[in-house]
Amino acid sequence: MEFLTVFAFIFTAFSVSFATADAGASDVVELTEQTIHKYIAEHDAVLVKFYAPWCMHCQSLAPEYEKAAKALKEEGVEIILAELNCDGAPAVAQEFGIEGYPTIKFFRKGNAREYNGTRQVDGIVSWCKSILLPAVVKVKNASEIDDSADITFVASGYDGSEEIMDEYEDQADIHRSDAKFFMYPDGPKEIYVIHKGDDRFMFNGVTATELAEFIQQESLPLFAEIGHANYVRYFNSGKAISWFCATTSDYEKYRSTFASVARTLRASALFAWLDVEKFTAAKEAFAIDSYPAVAHQTPTGRYILLPEIYPFNDADAILRFYSDVEAGKVPRSIKSEDEPAENNGPVLTLVGKTLADFVNKSTRPILLMIHSPFCEHCKKFMPVFTSFGENMAEDGRIVVALLNGDGNESELENIQWTAYPTVLLIKPGGKDVISYDGKRTLEDLNNFVEKHVFEERHEEF
Repeated sequence: MEFLTVFAFIFTAFSVSFATADAGASDVVELTEQTIHKYIAEHDAVLVKFYAPWCMHCQSLAPEYEKAAKALKEEGVEIILAELNCDGAPAVAQEFGIEGYPTIKFFRKGNAREYNGTRQVDGIVSWCKSILLPAVVKVKNASEIDDSADITFVASGYDGSEEIMDEYEDQADIHRSDAKFFMYPDGPKEIYVIHKGDDRFMFNGVTATELAEFIQQESLPLFAEIGHANYVRYFNSGKAISWFCATTSDYEKYRSTFASVARTLRASALFAWLDVEKFTAAKEAFAIDSYPAVAHQTPTGRYILLPEIYPFNDADAILRFYSDVEAGKVPRSIKSEDEPAENNGPVLTLVGKTLADFVNKSTRPILLMIHSPFCEHCKKFMPVFTSFGENMAEDGRIVVALLNGDGNESELENIQWTAYPTVLLIKPGGKDVISYDGKRTLEDLNNFVEKHVFEERHEEF
C-alpha cells in the first residue's frame, strides 16, 4: 500500500460520510465551458470548484460548499462560490491544470490561485473572508498582537519597506488560512513563530528563500490532531509522517514529549495525532495491535514505534527510534493476512508476509492478480482468472496466484498497486515485472502469457 493510499484508507473508505444538500434554489453558481471565462472576468472575486459527479470526495464536499455559499451570501461577503462539472468541460479542465477532483481555485479579476483551506463549511467561509483582507496585520507594538490562533507569525522591528518583508507578505498570503501574521516597527529586528502552548521559535536565516522555507515548515502544527479538515496539507508537505494513534487521554499525557521530539525532527518529519475513537480503522490501516502506538510512515515504508520498547515519556528514547530506523535496525511493518492452512490448489493465495520470499525464490514465472473483495470488476474477473489458473496447473510452467490488496501490503518496490484488479507477470527471481493491460478474458490472458513467457523461453533455447 503506497503513501497516499493510507490517507484514502483512513479518511475516505472508513470515515467519510455523505450528506445531501438541501433541495431548492442553490447559492452556488453553475458554470459551463461556454460561461466560465466571461464570468470570472466580469466578477472581482469568484471561488470555483472543479468537480466530477462520480468523485466521492466531490460528493462529500458538495453540501459543505453549498452551506458555505449560503452563509457568505447572508453575511454580505463579496465573494461568489461557483462550480464547474469537468465531465462536460474537458478542455477547460486541461486549460486550468485540473489534475484531480475536487480542485478549487480562487479568481480575483480573472487571475487564479489555488484554494488551500479545509473542505468543511467553517473553513471555506473563514478562508473566503480572509482572502479579501490584508494577509499581514500591521500593529504599533507587541501588545497589540493577538496570539490566540494556533499558529502566529510575528515580524518585529519591520515596517514593511524592507526587501525581506516582500517575501513575508507573499508567504502570509499563501498561508493566510493556516496562521495569523503580524508586523510592527518597534522592538528588536526578528521574525518568529508561536505555536499555541509552546515557546516562540526564532527564524535564524537571512535570505528570502530561507524565510519562505521557515514559514512553509512552521505553518503546519507542531503536534496536533489530524482529520478531514487538514490531512491533505500533511500529505502535500512531502515529508514523512509519524501518526500518533491514541485516545484523547493518551494524547494529553504524551503531548509535551512528542512536541519536543517533533521540534527536533521538524525538518524531516511531521507529527500528527490520530484520534482512534473517531477513526476506528487505524489498526487495520497501519497494522498495529494496540494503542497507543506510532506509525512512522515514509514514502517507501512504515515503521512502528511501541512504548514498551521506546518509552513514550522519554524524548531521548523516542529519538533513538528514529535513529534506529535510519540505521536499518527497525524492521519495516508489512500489513498481512494469515496464510491459508490449505494452499496447494491451482491458484495459490499469497499474503503480505509470504509475498517477497515466494517471489524471490520462485524458479517459475508468477501471474499475480491483486484484488479487493469489494471490487465489482474483480468479482467479474475472478472466475476467468481462476479458470486460467486451472489450465496452467496442468501445464506446470507458470504459477498463478492471488493477493488481497486490501488486507496485505508488499515490501517489494516493483510490486505495488493503485487500482483493482492489478495483474502482474513476475519473472523468476522477481526482478522483472510486467503489468497486464489486456482484456479480462481467457483468450487475452493466454495470449499475454504465450508472448511474455512461452515465446521468450523458446527463444532462449
